Amino acid sequence: MSALNIIQVWAAYKSLDERGTCGERVGVYSTKELASIGARDHGYWGGPGKVVPKKAIQHEGLVYLLEGEGEGASVGDQEVMAEFREKVAAKLDPEERRALGL
Repeated sequence: MSALNIIQVWAAYKSLDERGTCGERVGVYSTKELASIGARDHGYWGGPGKVVPKKAIQHEGLVYLLEGEGEGASVGDQEVMAEFREKVAAKLDPEERRALGL
């Protein structure tokens, strides 16, 4: 069984208006710099999109976001994701649970 790692990732989103309202997610990146590159030309009037820090779980080469949309990089079904979160939460120690607000 491989370990679960909580990591910091950066999500790039399309900006829908002048205020920077987040639209569709463009991608999830390991650094802010890479996310900024991914967000290029995805903003309102062709400017940069919005880059947002996120917490995620890395497991077997896949990344599952813990904040926001509630979906993983490879899991779209909400029932599957809920089951996955329960299994992951059961493996976290009390300090990790507190940090994640679980």
